[in-house]
Amino acid sequence: MDMIDLNIKAYHILTKLFLKDFVKRDYGRILNVASMAGLMPGPYMATYYATKNYIVSLSLAIYEELKKEINLMLRYLYFVLDQLILILIM
Repeated sequence: MDMIDLNIKAYHILTKLFLKDFVKRDYGRILNVASMAGLMPGPYMATYYATKNYIVSLSLAIYEELKKEINLMLRYLYFVLDQLILILIM
């Protein structure tokens, strides 16, 4: 599975599945976890930045379309400190 399959296709399919049920019930909550990378471009990882922007854009579009039926929140993560980052900065 590549980055586009994971960050776009899986997100899109799962969101559509949940939305069908939420719209039927006229109620539902979605919390999407995005990345600050979805708001700004960066070097050497164009595909990553583009896929994260897709999550932001689709979330905002869904919010505008269904804000009366669905409670949609978008959380932006800015910096994640993990082993790879520690190796790169050391």
